[in-house]
Amino acid sequence: MSQSATKEGTLRYTKRFSGRAAEGYFRETQGLVTSSLGIGTYLGQPDDKTDEHYTAAVVAAVENGINFIDAAINYRFQRSERSVGAAIKQLAARGIAREELILCTKGATSRRMARCLPIRTSIFSGSISSRAFSPRRTLSRGVTA
Repeated sequence: MSQSATKEGTLRYTKRFSGRAAEGYFRETQGLVTSSLGIGTYLGQPDDKTDEHYTAAVVAAVENGINFIDAAINYRFQRSERSVGAAIKQLAARGIAREELILCTKGATSRRMARCLPIRTSIFSGSISSRAFSPRRTLSRGVTA
């Protein structure tokens, strides 16, 4: 499984909606093709029921023309990123590849918070190692691709 979106993958995603999406709904930016709408994962209780709802919402959004997904380590105590990871696994089983999806995530919202964040061994259910998102590395270099 690819670990990031690619131009070829995001372009392939848009072809799924040929004739259904409005002209200009998908647009190219920074070498990727993204939907005009995205889905966020910010609010909600940090519980299993909310996790299931977020996973189902991300799957439904992607299956209906949204390939931009927003998450962050501090959204619902990292549970939002894990719900996105669960959705990506379900989507992969349905034939939608990881490289078709643009994930926007943040390592921290402040330097103080970054020093306090617990880093797990896996953020997106095994697809990205925690070393890629260590607070010091994220703040000094930025998160790429």
